[in-house]
Amino acid sequence: MPMTRTATGADLSREVSVKHERFHGECAPLQHVVSPNVAPCFIIGLLMVIFLAVPPNLCRGDQGDDLPKILRSGFLARVIADVDPRDAQATLEIMTREVSSNLGLNSSPKVVLYQNTRSMIEAVHRGELDMVSMPTIDYLRLRDAGFLIPAFVGLHKHGVGIKFVLITHKESGIKSINQLKGKTLLTLSTNKHEPAHVWLNMLILKVTKENTASFFRQVKEIEKVSQGILGVFFRKADAALVTRAGLDAAILLNPQIEKQMIILAESRELSDGVTCFPASMPEKTRQILSRAVLQMSTSTSGRQLFTIFQTSGVVPFKEAYLEGLEELMREESCLKGRIVRKR
Repeated sequence: MPMTRTATGADLSREVSVKHERFHGECAPLQHVVSPNVAPCFIIGLLMVIFLAVPPNLCRGDQGDDLPKILRSGFLARVIADVDPRDAQATLEIMTREVSSNLGLNSSPKVVLYQNTRSMIEAVHRGELDMVSMPTIDYLRLRDAGFLIPAFVGLHKHGVGIKFVLITHKESGIKSINQLKGKTLLTLSTNKHEPAHVWLNMLILKVTKENTASFFRQVKEIEKVSQGILGVFFRKADAALVTRAGLDAAILLNPQIEKQMIILAESRELSDGVTCFPASMPEKTRQILSRAVLQMSTSTSGRQLFTIFQTSGVVPFKEAYLEGLEELMREESCLKGRIVRKR
């Protein structure tokens, strides 16, 4: 019987690079297509680790019926932020080839990308998925239904969420949010960064009782944080909504940016994604998969995989990680309600 070798992080990194070069912009389907217009980057890395993490001593032969015959994972199309679709496709191809040796299964895992939350929920209810990944804001809207058990969140450089900032140029004369009335705004995609838009809308509702669309003269969505920062820096727009991490990175590259920018407001750390198990999954199965993922997070190969996907790893879920986003959603809802009642 030929010996099998589990791919190391270096092997995977090298092969992703090679496949990227061969992949000429088209994303061939893997169950469904990987869309380039999708959002929070840790999810694809997390899915990769989940499928590759289970070491040989946790294979089906050792665990009896505790692991599913085919590991089936679903995620929303908009949960992969800032990952080149060619990289995502190449990684999924590697994942499907390596998973059998890691899990001791004779079948490839099933990875399904869903274009909307409803279709993914229906698949969970039909028992078709063992794991689902989604933006945290979507999970909060589903949480009370009780059919999902949150398991992991992504770990970023400075925490378990993302901070957003509203910036303007120092020479614009703008010192407060009120002064942005009738101005132009560059903003991150709503599809990729919905919490940023909820936060901005809450700020504007607080100060002016208007929503974002009516408050600004023009709102233009951008694909990259750098486009917003440079747009303000070169006075092409009056303000921009970007990530704090992106702004810090730009300042490191060009210290002049810090000298020319004013931060009008900064959000709390807002959770951007969560991976869940179906509540119907046996607890022992959840424990096996959870243990494997956490072990991978501390291994050399695991860290290299996370580096590929621009995240620091994954950590076990805690309710406290949701507090910032929960509070923001409640506050925005309350402000909207007050305005409607006054009308």
